[in-house]
Amino acid sequence: MFKAKRGVIISLYTAMAIPVIAVAGFGIWLYADLYSTADRYHSEIENGSSEHIPVQPADFKRLNADTTTDSATKPFLEAAQKWEKLDEETRIETLSHLRLYATPREVIDPTYQNAFSKCEPFIRKLREAANKKDSSFERDWQGEGELLEPHYHTTVQFGRMMSAYALVEARLGNFNAAFADLQHIRKIAQHYSRDSGLDGLALHVNLETQALSAAEEIAFLHGDKSGVMSKFDAFIAGQKQTQPDLLRNVEGEAMRTVYVLSQPDSFKDRMFSGTQLSIRNQKFQKAAAVRMFEFWLLAAEKIKAVDQDPIASQRAFNEAFDEFARFRSPSRMIPVEIASWNIRRVDLAAALVARYSLAEAAGKLCRVYHTTGEFPSSLSDAQTNALDPFNDESLAYRKTETGFVLYSVGIDGIDHGGETESSYKRDIILELNLGNISLDGV
Repeated sequence: MFKAKRGVIISLYTAMAIPVIAVAGFGIWLYADLYSTADRYHSEIENGSSEHIPVQPADFKRLNADTTTDSATKPFLEAAQKWEKLDEETRIETLSHLRLYATPREVIDPTYQNAFSKCEPFIRKLREAANKKDSSFERDWQGEGELLEPHYHTTVQFGRMMSAYALVEARLGNFNAAFADLQHIRKIAQHYSRDSGLDGLALHVNLETQALSAAEEIAFLHGDKSGVMSKFDAFIAGQKQTQPDLLRNVEGEAMRTVYVLSQPDSFKDRMFSGTQLSIRNQKFQKAAAVRMFEFWLLAAEKIKAVDQDPIASQRAFNEAFDEFARFRSPSRMIPVEIASWNIRRVDLAAALVARYSLAEAAGKLCRVYHTTGEFPSSLSDAQTNALDPFNDESLAYRKTETGFVLYSVGIDGIDHGGETESSYKRDIILELNLGNISLDGV
């Protein structure tokens, strides 16, 4: 009896001791990893940067940046600062009225035409900026709160303004000016993102997508006019002139991340990529900086190896993330989390390639529509060679009673049937319904 009780007591104590031992073991592992990683901070961060990963803002500047006579920065900032002096309600109302003025209608409300006149001075400045050879935007890499790209919200609104302005020009029959302004949107996007991090990449894709949607609307509404479709085709064919430089954006994001992590107390209640982080432990912060440096170096090397192909670069980034996250350690917790925030922004560069394929095919569909009065039953009837870049097969297409649905299988390579309620990594869908063009999945 006594032996049985002793056995029960020993078993209970053993069961109680196991969690204590496990917690103690985890604590030893945690601090050993953090301290050993933090001890490499001086050699890996303070002593400079690698070929791909600058750790100071000055190291990130381009040597060939022309910031004097041929820079887009001055005219762009003049337009941005003037626009930002208007209250937000006025800005939204002006853009809304401009967009309504672009829509064909028998009776034009004078306030819509007035919005066109209001936007003209901004358009002139943005055209001037777009036609410059280079740019150099000053960015606040440290900041007190959220680390945002300069004039981010304003630049999104400028994209809406320029695309609506181009649609008005098309409605008025000025097709050369319309497509020239759509090209100006792409150039502004390129100027803005070339010296930025992945926020700049996201904005670049946003502007290019706005320009593409406006071009498709012009093709549908005015494609029966002489020369319009050839101008549309030329616009689509020029995509590589302003294609995002993903390696450059990754280098910028790497510099920003490592630089911020390297600042004393830099993560005390700081907003970073939309998330509030607080790191109260200096060792943890230094360890995170070292690990983040390791991740960005791995990602940059893999992206450089695929020679700037957007889809291959996206896959290389994801491969780097999977490889980095596979090795579990306490000092990788925050770096893995920060890296995961950027996956979707890197995906955008690949999605833009599919967006151009969709636009190319949409142009062919509009040609058939303007010739026969209806959209074709299949893509083969439209004689398009546009392929889905995610599987190198034909894009998916179906004619509807009110237009068509055209889509790519998207990042995951799986055909979800062109679901309009698309979630992340589902199909990239271009739909024309009663003359209205909508996009999901980018």
